[in-house]
Amino acid sequence: MIHSYGALMLVIGTGALLVAAFINRCLKAKDFLWLLVTGLLGGLIGAMPIMIGLLQGTQWHIMSTSWIESNLKIESLPTVALGFIRMFFDMPVYGMVLCLSVGFVLLAASIKNCLAKTGKRPLWDAALLVMTVLVAMLYYGPQIGFSLLDPSRVTMFFTICMVIAAARCLMHVIDKIRFVAVKFRKDSLGIMQKKKIQSIAGVLFVTIFCFVWLWLFPLQLTAKEEIHMRPIEYDSAVGVYFMVKRDFPLYNWTLVAPVEQYQEALGYGYHYELWLFSEDFSIVDAMNPNFDVPIPTEFIFIYVEKIPLRIWTENELSTTQDRFKGPTEIYYRDSAGRAKLENHMLAWCEAYKKCHDNMVVYYEDDALRVYKIEHDPTKYISH
Repeated sequence: MIHSYGALMLVIGTGALLVAAFINRCLKAKDFLWLLVTGLLGGLIGAMPIMIGLLQGTQWHIMSTSWIESNLKIESLPTVALGFIRMFFDMPVYGMVLCLSVGFVLLAASIKNCLAKTGKRPLWDAALLVMTVLVAMLYYGPQIGFSLLDPSRVTMFFTICMVIAAARCLMHVIDKIRFVAVKFRKDSLGIMQKKKIQSIAGVLFVTIFCFVWLWLFPLQLTAKEEIHMRPIEYDSAVGVYFMVKRDFPLYNWTLVAPVEQYQEALGYGYHYELWLFSEDFSIVDAMNPNFDVPIPTEFIFIYVEKIPLRIWTENELSTTQDRFKGPTEIYYRDSAGRAKLENHMLAWCEAYKKCHDNMVVYYEDDALRVYKIEHDPTKYISH
């Protein structure tokens, strides 16, 4: 199954190849048609689950509808153009130099390929240039006047495009250096073959890129850094799920957590909505030594964010119509609502922990604390 975002990028990539092929005039009619059909079919396969659901009469989920309504917007062309210009000049110097260098080299190579009268006309330079520009527009959309896709999901595709474009640019630079070196110093550099130069440069490029990437995007982010990326859950929340899945019996544990943990628990354990738990069981229940959480699994894990995530911006909340606002929006997407819920659950768990000896802190970091309750679930199971 192809993810819908993957299907969209496949269509964009196919379009970039077709545009490059048209400009360079390097594909025969049958090859052009084959590329067009396979690219469109790939996108169609990715969208097929949504299409089948709609044909069967399935309605859009309120989260999908509200997200589309609040995000799919395009400002006027002058506003978008001005946004691009402002964003470019606000970039750090090294980012501006990198973008200009890669863009200039790929553009020059594309023009050279297009004007070539004989020999092969590679389409990769023009295709990479078009693809990278299109994906960059989608990635930076919210900053420049239009918003079409979730930037956090487009990041991976934008990163791939930039790495491939930079590598292709590097190969062109190496070719030019080798050409100049061989032309003016044949005797000293004659033994250095093209493949050897490319191999050495390739290793250096990958090594330098990895170090720079880890410096800019460390593997272990602080809670403050992670929040700025606007994730839908903390990385550690996923890590806790994997630990529970690995260490505890199948279908004998329940995650009391936001909706993101629902799909993680499917097929392995159970999920209980955090907001529903807070409404079903009061602080008075937690302080009662005789109270036992009536969930029929031996192990219960309660996720509590010490630093509540802020998933939606105020603009996204204000543009979402009231008829689309359900518990997910009220308790999880609204930063104030989420903070109130997390503070309540922290107080609830601490009260329960003081009055009961079957709760421990299973996991804790600077942003997340997970409590574990272990009890006898058989009294809640009907025989």
